Amino acid sequence: MVKYYLLLLLFFSNYHTQAQIVKPGFTPQQTLAEKVEAWRIYCNQMLGYNEAGITDYKQLTIAAKQGLAMLPEDSTRLRAMFQLFAGCGYENLNRYDSAVYHLETSARLAKSINKTNYEITALSRLNYVYGYLRQTAKIKPIIDRMQVLANTSGALSDKELAISALAGYYIDINDYGKAIEYKIQSYNLYKEVLKKDSLLTKPINLGYDLCNIANLFNQIGNHTKAIEYLEEARPYLAGHELKDDEESFYLYFTQAYLGVDRLDSARHYYNLIYKGMAGRDTLYSTMSTANLLMGEFFLSQNEMDSALSYAKKCHRLSLLAPEKGAYVESCKLLGQVFYKSGKYSQALEQIRIALQNDFEFDTQALADLHKTMADCFGKIGKWDSAYYHLGFHNTLNDSLMLAAANSNFANAEARFMNSERKQQIANQKLALQLAGSQRKWLIMWLAVAVLGSLLLWLNARNRNRHSRQLNVTNNALQQANNALDESNKTKAKLFSIISHDLRSPISQVHQFLNLQQLNPHALNEQQKTEIGKQIQGATGQLLETMEDLLLWSKTQLNSFETRMQPVELIPVIEACIHLLQLNIRAKQLTLDYDVKPGTITITDENYLQTILRNLLQNAVNASPTNATINISTSEQPGSTHIVIRNQGIHFSQHQYLTAINNNSTISNLNGLGMRLVHELSEKIGATISYADTGDNKTEVHVQLPGS
Repeated sequence: MVKYYLLLLLFFSNYHTQAQIVKPGFTPQQTLAEKVEAWRIYCNQMLGYNEAGITDYKQLTIAAKQGLAMLPEDSTRLRAMFQLFAGCGYENLNRYDSAVYHLETSARLAKSINKTNYEITALSRLNYVYGYLRQTAKIKPIIDRMQVLANTSGALSDKELAISALAGYYIDINDYGKAIEYKIQSYNLYKEVLKKDSLLTKPINLGYDLCNIANLFNQIGNHTKAIEYLEEARPYLAGHELKDDEESFYLYFTQAYLGVDRLDSARHYYNLIYKGMAGRDTLYSTMSTANLLMGEFFLSQNEMDSALSYAKKCHRLSLLAPEKGAYVESCKLLGQVFYKSGKYSQALEQIRIALQNDFEFDTQALADLHKTMADCFGKIGKWDSAYYHLGFHNTLNDSLMLAAANSNFANAEARFMNSERKQQIANQKLALQLAGSQRKWLIMWLAVAVLGSLLLWLNARNRNRHSRQLNVTNNALQQANNALDESNKTKAKLFSIISHDLRSPISQVHQFLNLQQLNPHALNEQQKTEIGKQIQGATGQLLETMEDLLLWSKTQLNSFETRMQPVELIPVIEACIHLLQLNIRAKQLTLDYDVKPGTITITDENYLQTILRNLLQNAVNASPTNATINISTSEQPGSTHIVIRNQGIHFSQHQYLTAINNNSTISNLNGLGMRLVHELSEKIGATISYADTGDNKTEVHVQLPGS
């Protein structure tokens, strides 16, 4: 369905039919230009054959570099093209460093000569490579540049290529609303290109575009709209269904009709896929997906016999499919069917198989699998295993919510910056209006200069008065802008904190309650008591997190006072340990604390408890299973020292200072805790420092005023 390589082929050469790829042989009579053209066609043909699945990408990279070697230095256009050939080859060989080098070079050369279609194609491939390498900071400039090219390109074909690439980007980040918007623009532009130059376009690509738009509507649950676009695509794809790289048309129909509960229509297209499979061995992935869709539908309807039948077909066909993802999806479906059928051991077996695969780009699927594992273990009374997988699920969900929170924060920040920009524009307009007023006064002064020095003096006085008024107005506006900026930043931080630090503990409480309800009649009193304690502990953590948030919010508003008084350390430390018992027991940690009875310091008890709880929480999180955490105190003239030592990844003083001095850390997992510890310690006259202990150990010192 993706027409990238077809577009690449069409823009690099005149239209030609695919034929036998023959490596060109050169004769002494050929000119350099003729040799380069023959070599260009050779590379172009190899890349164009990608859709048939027979491209030798290693040979393509070799040929591309041979083409570069025969070019003169001033052949910028051809050099950009052969660099693009090489970059595409290395990308498909998974040699991403080499791909980045050649694609960046191609984009730079193409931009220098305004060869827009080369630049867009190189940038679109760089977007995918940077995404795979997780170099997200490099993607935004690419998308910004692509947007500029889409808005400024004079040629319709270039504009269409840029908009199609933007649609691909938004599909990759699951922003289907924008993806649909750009896909429809691309489709309409391609129709205009087709009217003007049918030799460089194919009507069937309109069908591909319509199918892709329909698939996006399927993804957002608008299956009625998906059916409309698929019907519109039908005449363009007539005769190409299940061949010539069009293997998704019937699948999208099946998915759409299942989405609107029209099972007969869905079965019609399901059967068409089976009919097209006759005598072929290239549609195993399509067949596996068709059975996956049917199995998921019957699973949602709780028709377990039908769901199991389709799940088994999906599993059998996935073993023959070339894509590993088809097998993983079949195992997931089988596991879910077995789970809902009460066959928990069989469900665990299938999900374990699925978990052996790579979920690097599908964290949500991995979290869902761990949740199903936790539910299965809970059903059969294996609570330790259930807690283990529930912990994985909560951690993965927490990271997903954090990503969403960061996205919300970025959007909020963008809106605030936009408001600030509007204010700047308003200021500039005001300045222009005042400057216009001054020019009018100047013209009047020139007109009446002959009237004498008195009018000249009056005019000068008026100009000075307006200048002072302008300065006063600008100063007032600048102060208002500064105050607005600080307010916006505080709001953005609070949005991010609330979306992350409250969602995570609430989710944990919710999961424990779900686990308690799995099979209450199978639980003995001891198990019920144990789960009740877990829920109580998780709720306590939630309350403590809310207190931390409220306390930090007050520090930002400067609307609180400390209550310094003599405080005994042992009750404070024991209260922190009690609140963290859930996490300590889950990791089977040992707490060894040596605190002299009667040790007293002058401090605010609530603030000190918040500081120690955050530091101890960090120690628990960093410690490996079965490790020991040591807490000790010592008294020195005029001060009291508390030391917390834990095993695990070393956390240094430099990292601590970076955390409290970097505003961006407020949105990560440890940022709020570190910032809160720092700000509260300053309020009570305490000092926080991390000792240099080397690898696999962390030692934090809290120095408090003595009694």
